[in-house]
Amino acid sequence: DYVSIFSSGQLDIGATLVAGTTYYLSDTAGKIVPFTGLASGDQVVRIGYAKSTSIFVVDIKHYGTTIA
Repeated sequence: DYVSIFSSGQLDIGATLVAGTTYYLSDTAGKIVPFTGLASGDQVVRIGYAKSTSIFVVDIKHYGTTIA
């Protein structure tokens, strides 16, 4: 089996994003959320940001912090 890994760059994800919004890894499997979508106990892991309503820029950063 093959696996593709995308760690940086731009993706046309074909979904509706909010341009200019930074998205983070959600505690819910397979989801990304804006910072306000993180809950107490969540690790802060930036996945990237929306360059437009369909273009997502992958820019992964783990901050090593947890939401209080």
